[in-house]
Amino acid sequence: MRILMTPELCRAARAVLNWTQGDLARASRISAPTISNYEAGNDTTTRGNQALLQMTFQAAGIEFLGEGGELPGLRVTKVELIKEIPE
Repeated sequence: MRILMTPELCRAARAVLNWTQGDLARASRISAPTISNYEAGNDTTTRGNQALLQMTFQAAGIEFLGEGGELPGLRVTKVELIKEIPE
């Protein structure tokens, strides 16, 4: 899997899902302060955390674009997005 996650795409994906940073922290099992710092551009989070964030969003119905010369972005891949946080 190619990691396409950026702080901007992280914020955008959360907005599409109507998730708070706390929601994303619970779903991804990454701490809320780490997510906050990453989204603010204040933290260079690990590639592992970036991959985990991307996989969390993909499982909820978000696809990340940007391979093969595409501009970075995202799109919805499920008719019904998973907006409830898995336990």
